[in-house]
Amino acid sequence: MSRGFLKAAAVLLLVFLVLPGFATGGKEKSGAAEGETAAGEATYQGKIGIVMGGQPPAPGQEKSEAQLIWEGLTKKWEARHPGVTVETVYIPAADGGISAWVSSRQATSQMPEIVNLWDIPTTTQEAKGEAPYVSLTEAMNSSSPYTGKPWKEDFAEDMYGLMKLTLENVYGVFLSMEGWTWFYNKEIFDEVGITPPNNVTEFFSNMDKLQAAGYTPLAWADTFAGGVNTVRTWGPALTAKMLKEAYGGDLRIVLDAAELELWADGSLTYKDPGMRKAWELHKKMAEYAPKGWMGMDPMSVRELFTTGKAAIHYDAASYLREMDTLEESGLLDFEYGVFPFPDFDLKADAAILEGIVPELPTGDIFSGTAYWLVPAERLRERSSPEVTKLAIDFLQFMTAPEQQAVYAEKLYLLPINLAVEVKDPRLAAFMPKEGAFVNSAIHFKWFVDWVAWASNWQGYMLGNLTYDEYAAKMDEANMKEAKRRLEAAGN
Repeated sequence: MSRGFLKAAAVLLLVFLVLPGFATGGKEKSGAAEGETAAGEATYQGKIGIVMGGQPPAPGQEKSEAQLIWEGLTKKWEARHPGVTVETVYIPAADGGISAWVSSRQATSQMPEIVNLWDIPTTTQEAKGEAPYVSLTEAMNSSSPYTGKPWKEDFAEDMYGLMKLTLENVYGVFLSMEGWTWFYNKEIFDEVGITPPNNVTEFFSNMDKLQAAGYTPLAWADTFAGGVNTVRTWGPALTAKMLKEAYGGDLRIVLDAAELELWADGSLTYKDPGMRKAWELHKKMAEYAPKGWMGMDPMSVRELFTTGKAAIHYDAASYLREMDTLEESGLLDFEYGVFPFPDFDLKADAAILEGIVPELPTGDIFSGTAYWLVPAERLRERSSPEVTKLAIDFLQFMTAPEQQAVYAEKLYLLPINLAVEVKDPRLAAFMPKEGAFVNSAIHFKWFVDWVAWASNWQGYMLGNLTYDEYAAKMDEANMKEAKRRLEAAGN
């Protein structure tokens, strides 16, 4: 397995958020009274601590644009709560990063009011009433003070499902999304005489023309970000029939246990015609990738595009920041654009589809943030229910449209609140299409056994396995691993 592949997989799991993080954290008393008046008015005067991963500015160093924007938003919230200040702390990645920081503070009940990391309670912790985070379900079903509507309406339905997963309650929220789509070199497109495609046939036809003109069509490698995740672009559309039959028609419910049962009994299978087609198209993409793509790392892939050596590149919305920075500094000598992956056209793409009827649009949006959570009161220094309410209020403030618009306009992130109008046409190309999954990664999981998949995938892509051999190996591995997990869980 290539080093680039493993590195990129790790990068995906450590999904990057450009909003701040947190930095230090000793025990600190607020010195403020906690409680409420008889009339129920808030009387808390003191700090609301927020901890997230990130690099704190060095002494004398200017704050980053992201940190300044975050600071502006927190001050705006503070103005609504006189006497309450937000203290943001950034935790560098070294020495275990924010996960290690949180673990140590949980052990000594020194947690802040809000933390930002990939962590939610286990089902066992929830069942025993030992969740380390506050349930947000009641607040989700109540009116947000910033919209007048139930807070849960700030989130797309399936993104809400991703926050809840298989738990009874919601414990963490996302403040933004990270979308992925296609960047292209406009000058090369003009030279070759092509335009962004309207269907999948045109997509591959464009790459044939680019290749014939002597260009590397795709800056693409064996990474999740640049390569493997492209199968998720069309995977849900092509496998929708199998998925709907397996899940009983509702594809917007996230049920990990149910998914394991479906792999274990063969309801989810690589032998499905739509699954076969998804992987065949994925393998075809490699025909247009640079020589040595199997071992390339993400930075090398990006460099192919930014230096004009490749015409098309698949990347995240936040990559716009890097491209704009290169452009402003005079290091980018071509005009670029973005286009969403085209939907299948039953007529134009008939030869590709071979009778398969896509039942969903193409498209894929990943959540681009870790969870934002309110630690349980027993684990916090400032442990009153009033402080808990303030922490939840802050999260409600951040998911309201006015604040969400700042992410799209300033930070190259996508609003988690789909009521926000994205004004930048480039960012708009990353937004989910009507009827598409906001997070198809929830529903289109192609492996249960990661190790087996990684080796078999490379064997298939390199021509060492036929698709039928690949499918048989993956069905066997997925079924075996699913049964093992179910047995371990007592199911």
